[in-house]
Amino acid sequence: MIFLSREELRKEWEARVAAFQASGQRLPRWCEENNVKPYQLRYWLQKTEATSESGPTHWLSVNVAPWTKEERSDASMVVRVGPATIEVHDGFDPVLFAQVAKALAELC
Repeated sequence: MIFLSREELRKEWEARVAAFQASGQRLPRWCEENNVKPYQLRYWLQKTEATSESGPTHWLSVNVAPWTKEERSDASMVVRVGPATIEVHDGFDPVLFAQVAKALAELC
């Protein structure tokens, strides 16, 4: 019996999922022809879809600097992404904040 590492298993199933999707066949028939159990293919289809939807993770560096007296009284938080500065006040929209930060990160 051959044991695959987690990474090898993931790559093998990614290849199977890609082959199934490229085949144009219905799931039961493809599974029968390729000696794969339908529940296994469904599991890996869901797993690969979830991974592709989230996309790769990009990390940004964050520098924390002391606020000036004016910043402290006007803003709840000041975030700098590259050369841009975002002032975040109480009651901000977190979805909008995430969209703006993502757009700035892609430009920087």
